[in-house]
Amino acid sequence: MDAYVTTAGALGAAAGIIDMLGALAGWGLANAWWLALVLGARVIGWEALQRRLASRALAERTHLELVPSAGDHGVLL
Repeated sequence: MDAYVTTAGALGAAAGIIDMLGALAGWGLANAWWLALVLGARVIGWEALQRRLASRALAERTHLELVPSAGDHGVLL
């Protein structure tokens, strides 16, 4: 096999990959508005979930009842 044929095949494959990446970039630019909306909705939802879980954990963690034990250094309450 000639080196020219192998090089031509590799260049053809590289050109195909570059064309595919260009088409993907073009699709991304054409659809950027709804991709941004979806990403924004996910970020807002994630932040809301984190806040809800954090407030729930804080509420459970701060609900503590202190009850003295019987052998509390001779101090009677």
